[in-house]
Amino acid sequence: MRPPPECRSFTSAAVEKVLSRISAQITDPDIRQLFINIMPNTFDTAITWHYPGKKGKPDYPYTFVITGDINAQWTRDSTNQLLPLLPYAETDASLNTLIAGLVNMQAEQIAAYPFANAYKLPARRGARGDSVHPPFDLRTVFEAKFEIDSLAAFFKLSTAFWRQQQQAAGSLLDMGVWRRAVTIAVELLVQLQAPTFDSEQRLTDAMVRFVRTANIPTESSFGGGHGNPIRRTANAMLAEDITRGIYEFGTAEHPKYGQVFAYEVDGYGSRLLMDDANVPSLLALPYLGFVNATDPIYQNTRRMLLSPDNPWYFSNGTSGLLSGIGSPHTGFRKVWPMSVAIQALTSDDQQEIVDAVRMLTAATAGLGLMHESVDIDYANGNSFTHPCHKPI
Repeated sequence: MRPPPECRSFTSAAVEKVLSRISAQITDPDIRQLFINIMPNTFDTAITWHYPGKKGKPDYPYTFVITGDINAQWTRDSTNQLLPLLPYAETDASLNTLIAGLVNMQAEQIAAYPFANAYKLPARRGARGDSVHPPFDLRTVFEAKFEIDSLAAFFKLSTAFWRQQQQAAGSLLDMGVWRRAVTIAVELLVQLQAPTFDSEQRLTDAMVRFVRTANIPTESSFGGGHGNPIRRTANAMLAEDITRGIYEFGTAEHPKYGQVFAYEVDGYGSRLLMDDANVPSLLALPYLGFVNATDPIYQNTRRMLLSPDNPWYFSNGTSGLLSGIGSPHTGFRKVWPMSVAIQALTSDDQQEIVDAVRMLTAATAGLGLMHESVDIDYANGNSFTHPCHKPI
């Protein structure tokens, strides 16, 4: 069940109205309750701090949105948590201010340190575990794992907000911090296009190496950090170069499926054919707007990903309760409901969509929220990670 109204971190009258209208049309009680819990869950639990600004003064709002049960704001996740609710901001001024505050907060964070993927509440301090270059301000940055899709998420939310709320967004996007964040992000993306080797095959002194010094070697790359994997996530920026690079270097010929998108390539001819449940992913390419769902290379890739040929696809043939894509982050035989949702969102097969909704409903262990991952051997039990993970 949802928290009582007085315990919710934010309330939108427009969203509550839509929630009541749509839930009344859902006949299945389990699906109805899941929808009631999930649609407003970001408002109910995740708006840790919201400053609406002072009326009548040149003051701007701020919004800090935590991710699931982790008390930090991921740029990518916060974008995806509020973006589905943006259409209702047209009739709800407080919701419009909330989203404007997130745009402003993201801009300030990226302007301060564009290499981070997650940030702390303003002025909050934390323990130092890694030695990271370039160095960052511990009062701002929660986690400095550079991901291009974090910058893409900032542009995604800003663009969507501007398209729908041009008048309200105008003054916000004209202010110095947003413009500075855009300049810093674009300059960084251009700098990251620098090659690993120069024309004489000498190692260049690249500004970024994909490596960190940590207490444990988890998520550190070999080879001194040189070589940058190609991923599908930042196609909105530098679109021509990135798209050309993906089709030239990021595809592979599979003996069973034909031409497919690779999850990673190393620049030396090797490629990794798999998918991770988290978005952005190969399965989510149509959802991200990179290709149409009917694209032949995507369809080949999709067939590969939703099969045992993807080492992170799991299915329990015995129970049949849950099948889908997992992640190296959570280990074997754990399916992420997020991947099942993406499978439905990128399908035009009505039965596939219905089956996905049924699987998602059955895999909640009666808690009424989506988990991060679910052990397929106990899909209707209590073996899962992050029981209150946010929906995409």
